[in-house]
Parts: sequence; structure tokens; C-alpha cells
Amino acid sequence: MNPAEWLARTARSVPEAPALYRDAHVIADYAGFARRAAGIGAALAARGIGLGDRVAIFLANSVDYLPIHYGIPWAGATAVPINGKLHAKEAGWIVEHSATKFVFTGDAALSEACGLPCVDPATEAFAAMQGTPGLEAPCPVAGSDAAWLFYTSGTTGRPKGAVLTCGNVMAASLAYLADVDDVACEDAALYPAPMSHRAGL
Repeated sequence: MNPAEWLARTARSVPEAPALYRDAHVIADYAGFARRAAGIGAALAARGIGLGDRVAIFLANSVDYLPIHYGIPWAGATAVPINGKLHAKEAGWIVEHSATKFVFTGDAALSEACGLPCVDPATEAFAAMQGTPGLEAPCPVAGSDAAWLFYTSGTTGRPKGAVLTCGNVMAASLAYLADVDDVACEDAALYPAPMSHRAGL
């Protein structure tokens, strides 16, 4: 199952429930959250990005991270989350090594150096992506299709890419509910570590 389908289903079930906050202010309910992600997915698809293509996210934690994170699989593409604390040269190596086709970043040095289409979430171009009429449903994927491509810290050499399939993501999510904690509709989550880390996603 496409991980973006979870967001689509939640938006259908509880569209008016609060989903995204900036400080104490709700900036999107689940319908709006899904609409943003679907718009990003549609904008990526319009650029020819789809199943198996890699899309990098080189950003600090922000509320924009989540629509991007769900918008990428909405188009069927594979997310490449890069720690926003890395140097632009380090991020550039990961972008090149992963054969990324599109980058979400506010880092001007990476945008200039990588030679790929880049969008900064602080710009009108990003707002336009979110406002693109969305794909009706997330792209169908197989359990063996790549959902995320994470890179190790590279402490003993160059970082190494680790693929998590859609099946891996589903198993990990269900295991969290079974082994770690319940999740209720009234819960809220604060994740202070980098959102590019697998544990937070």
C-alpha cells in the first residue's frame, strides 16, 4: 500500500480534524493536509516524476515537511530525506548518488550546485505546487516498491543508501501500534529531532 493512502483515508474519515499546527495555531485540517500533499504529487507528476523516481528533501524541520513527505509518494516517487544540518556539499553528494530528479530545499548553495529543478517552500512556486489540482488518489504501488531512500551518517566513509519499501513502512507502522504505543484521535505529536530521520517518520 502507498503510505500516502493513510493520509487520504484519514482525510476522508475525519476531514475537519486538526492535522498541522504552527505553534498553537492550526494551519490545516486533514482535508487541507491531504489537498496540499495531493497538489504536490500532481505537480511532480506533471513534471514527469513518478514510480521509482527519487525526490530529495533537504530542509530543516517545518510544517511544510509533511505535505512534501506525503506528496512524493502520492506521485508514486521515492522520498530521499536528507538531514537539514548537513553541509550543502554533503547533501549534494547524496542528491547525485541517489539519482534524484527533483529537490525541495531552501539552501541556495545546493540549488545552484546540483543542476536539478529545486523548489523552496518559502516561495510562491511551492504555494503553486500545493494549489495544483490534486491527483484523485495516491499512485498504486506494490509492497516491494521503494517508499524512502535514507542515507547513513557516513561515519566510516561515504553515506550508504538504505531503501525502505512500502511494505517495510507498513510493517514498521503496525509494529509501533502493537509494541510501542497506542495512537488516539485526540493525540498530538511533537518530534524535535530532524524529520529526515526514519524514527520520526
